[in-house]
Amino acid sequence: MAATVENIKVNGLDIPVIFEQDKRLPLVTMQFVFKNSGSIADTTKAGLAKFSAKVMNEGTKELGSSAFAEVLESKAIHIATSTGRETLVMEAGCLKEEFDNALKYFDSLLKDPNITEDVVSKVKTDTLGSLARK
Repeated sequence: MAATVENIKVNGLDIPVIFEQDKRLPLVTMQFVFKNSGSIADTTKAGLAKFSAKVMNEGTKELGSSAFAEVLESKAIHIATSTGRETLVMEAGCLKEEFDNALKYFDSLLKDPNITEDVVSKVKTDTLGSLARK
């Protein structure tokens, strides 16, 4: 599998874009990796990246968590957000034939995340429970 790195300019910033291609399976994976957005770099905003990732994994406001997950599953599309020590990663993966649909749902998630009182409360409860277990 060969990889090439190109830079695109957005608002005066050079953003590295890595292209990898493997023709053995008809799959597409796309990742957006935001550097310096994990818990170490965000010392004044501890937990914000993890909170944001959990909220983004709750689907869109229009469809909600369950319906969003069901529509993705019916098309074999995977969309998830996670954090590393110093990164926030948004990822979409699917069969090549569903890539246009994956982009559509990824776009709708970015434009209309399910930020409601119920979701915020759920994420807070899950986070507090996780901290208590530690």
